Parts: sequence; structure tokens; C-alpha cells
Amino acid sequence: MIISKAKSLPAPMLRFFFTIFLSLLTGFIAVSFAPSSHAAEAAATGATEINSEEPGSIARFQLIQYKVMPFEDVWIGRASAQLDDLESLPALIEIAVPQNAAVYVLHHEGSDNLLSQAQRRTEGNLDIYQVVINNRIASIEWSLPANPLEISSDGPAMSLAYTPLRDVPELHLVAALPVDSAVVDPEFEYIGSGPEGEPAFGRVIYNATGGTEYLALIPYIENASGRQGIDNTVMAAAIAAGCLIVAIGMFALFKRSTKNNDEDAEE
Repeated sequence: MIISKAKSLPAPMLRFFFTIFLSLLTGFIAVSFAPSSHAAEAAATGATEINSEEPGSIARFQLIQYKVMPFEDVWIGRASAQLDDLESLPALIEIAVPQNAAVYVLHHEGSDNLLSQAQRRTEGNLDIYQVVINNRIASIEWSLPANPLEISSDGPAMSLAYTPLRDVPELHLVAALPVDSAVVDPEFEYIGSGPEGEPAFGRVIYNATGGTEYLALIPYIENASGRQGIDNTVMAAAIAAGCLIVAIGMFALFKRSTKNNDEDAEE
């Protein structure tokens, strides 16, 4: 039985094919594990790569409520913003406060203070805070530099002003008044209450323009329940006086009628 012996390739040809194999393997590994150009750029600059699921544009608001209220021995301002119904979460928002306002909290419902995560910039007379939220309502609070109460010959009034950063369909200007106060001006409506049960009244501005300062001066009556008691007393006294006058008139008429009857009887 004859077995033929296979011929082996020459050594130079083996080295040639081996070199080509190593080159292809090295290229495959380089392509597979090399970072993308975006990631490479981020690594080179030290920046954090952008997550495509994070919001990329500023969300719009449907409503902003600006409210002033007392808290312990200071007055605070709070701007609460509600996202437009078409906006999704998470949302990147920007909310404005007066320049150099002493902001101490920025949050959305159920969150911790997001102030350390926010970016701040100044435009004109506004400080603008930018942050990502995971709820449809966000609030920012700051200490007011002065008491918003004004006293005039017409009585006390609350003065407040707010400038929305962008156009907003509804802007509410609200003030928490002292306890036992009331507002009689129909321009202002009852909104709710303050942190200690104070009655809150305000006005609604529709289609507010961004960058425009909106003002409200809310006059009110102090000791409303006491005034109501006085009014009730005066009304009761007036009714009693009216009844007394009617009784006197009826008595005089009766006496005159009796006298006439007596004279007719004598004739």
C-alpha cells in the first residue's frame, strides 16, 4: 500500500500568510473596541457624554403662580410652574427670579432641594435657574428683601410683582393676607391659604408675555369678622328702630281712630 506524502508550503509563503492574518485580526480588534468619535471627543475634553434620553430643549409652562406669604419673621416669594400638557418627563426647565434674590430652595414634588444641581445665569434684572425635573410642577422660593405690605389713606394693601421668563398662558399673582382679613374688590379672587392658614387672594393674567413685569396691588380689610359683627349690630339696631317707628305710627293711627269713633257716638 502506497501512501502519498502531502507537500508542505514553503516557509516564506507561510510567513506571508501569517503576517496577513495578524494584520486582519489587529484591525478587527481596533474597530470593535475603539470608542465612537463623540465619546472620544468627550473623553479628550473631560466632558460627560450626553444621554440621548435626557431632555434637550427648554420645556414650556402652562401656568406660573407667584405667591408672597409670611413665614415666621420673614416674607418669602414662591414661583410654582406647571408644565404644558404636551411636555414629557424628565423635562429641562428654566425659571426666573429677581436678580440677586436670596433663593434657598428649588424642587419638584417629592424631590430634595435641587439647587445644587441647577445652573444659574443672569439676564437683565433676572436670575435664571435651569434644572431637570421629574415632576410636572416645580417651585423655587426666596426671601423677600422687604415687607410687601403698603399702608395708604385707603388702608393696607399687598404689593407684588413678577416677570415670567417666557410667554405663559396663565400667570397668577397671589398674596397671603393677615389672618382675619378680607378682600372686597371683585378684581381679586380667593385662591387658598398661606402656611399658617392666612387667606390668600389674587388675580389671573391670561397670555402673559415673557420679559414683562406684571404688578398687583391687593387692598384688604383687617379684622373682617369684627367688622362683620359691627355691621350685624348696626343692621339689627336699624331693624329695631324701624319696628319702633311702625309701632308708634300704628298706635297714633289707632288712637286717632278711637277718638273719631267716640265723637261720632256723642253726636
